Amino acid sequence: MMCMNEKRNYWKVAFISLVAVCVCLIIAFILMVRVYLPEAEPSHYTPQPAGGEQALLHINSSREQLNQLIAEASLDVEEETPYTVEVLANGIEFRSTFPILGQSVPITVQFIPEVAENGDLLLEAESFSFGLFNIPSEQAMQLMSNVADLPDWIIIHPSESLIEVNISEARFNDRYSFRIQQFDLENDQIDIEMFVND
Repeated sequence: MMCMNEKRNYWKVAFISLVAVCVCLIIAFILMVRVYLPEAEPSHYTPQPAGGEQALLHINSSREQLNQLIAEASLDVEEETPYTVEVLANGIEFRSTFPILGQSVPITVQFIPEVAENGDLLLEAESFSFGLFNIPSEQAMQLMSNVADLPDWIIIHPSESLIEVNISEARFNDRYSFRIQQFDLENDQIDIEMFVND
């Protein structure tokens, strides 16, 4: 009878020790991830008024067409850390990886798009995941800013969990610029104006 109780206590101690080791490892991993994540730099979005010029062309597009355009444009960009941007029915998703301790950890950020008064696109971060963990939005945005080599007309404001896509400031073929009129993903309606710049 005494031998049976000792055997039960042995398994109880072993189980509790295993749980304690697992909890310590998880806490150590979370602390290590926090150390590797950068602090958010202060940056604030300033709304710009709409321009008064007349559009040369009105373009109606869909999510599928926009995803094709993004995929083709990304083929021309050589990235040290590749990333994917996909337009979905409920928002925009950014996916990439972040090297940590010799491993590539996936990072996923979901955005809600909104059209600014001047025709630019504002992407407000809704959710973030870093591997299996959710991380604070400011640190996730700063991590995106550090990982992705974005064009000058895409500005990340980590402290506001916001990405400003200044499509009205971008120049394509040094002549053309665009302004977004409508970005309704739920109804699959994307309306864009095209301008010719002298």
